[in-house]
Amino acid sequence: MKDWLGIFWVIIAAAVIGGGSMGCLGAYVIGMRIPFLSIVMSHAALVGAVTAHLLKLPVFPIALAASLLSSFLLGQLISRDIRIKSETHTGILFSLMIGLAFLGMGLVRDDITPMLSLMWGNLLFVTTTDIFIMGAVAIVLFLFCLLFYKELKVILFSPALALVSGIPVKLITSLLLIMAAGVITANLSSVGGLLIYSLLTCPAAAAYEVARDMRSVLITSGLLGMAGAVGGFIISYKADLPTGACITLVLVFLYGTIHFYRKAHPIA
Repeated sequence: MKDWLGIFWVIIAAAVIGGGSMGCLGAYVIGMRIPFLSIVMSHAALVGAVTAHLLKLPVFPIALAASLLSSFLLGQLISRDIRIKSETHTGILFSLMIGLAFLGMGLVRDDITPMLSLMWGNLLFVTTTDIFIMGAVAIVLFLFCLLFYKELKVILFSPALALVSGIPVKLITSLLLIMAAGVITANLSSVGGLLIYSLLTCPAAAAYEVARDMRSVLITSGLLGMAGAVGGFIISYKADLPTGACITLVLVFLYGTIHFYRKAHPIA
């Protein structure tokens, strides 16, 4: 066991950091009822990564810039507080991003395997540099959640009440979207753009089923994200299966187990 951890410590660290940070972020994303933003941002990051590959530039800064741009556009839509119209516009933005991503892949004349890995993810090829980036982003997210914990609680409860209370809802929401862009981009190569949605939604949805307050939701969601990421990696390694797909299926299994248990044992 010790030798196994010695070999795969980078991967385990990436699973723990990525799963935990995505789980915590998902608690706010699900609470604000904007889960679709993860798909848009991950594909915006994918567009940036493809662009960087075409221009022979560093991938992470370009992918992050593209994801930040999408977060700005999403922030403008969400701040209008017109839910149906915002969801429609978000869907159109997603269509634009996925269209640009596949167009960019079609323009590549050499091996597109690195870009395909950004779609499906590959935790096995995580490097120490990736760990540093993921860790730095996770720390910034933690500090943000700690600094604006009370304000975020009020916004989740009632945006209208938050406005009346003098809380800068638009500013904090925009900052949250920026945090989301950083976390999603940092985890893009390990989980993949098509599967990262599960890390944002499943742990948080399960946490809301069993936790009684926001602090418990954040902790439970983070722990479930870690468990899903580490468990998915172990299963993929033992069974020689795609890592991203295994992580997704483990997360869905964890949510299903908690959901049906709670249904059979409702909270009094």
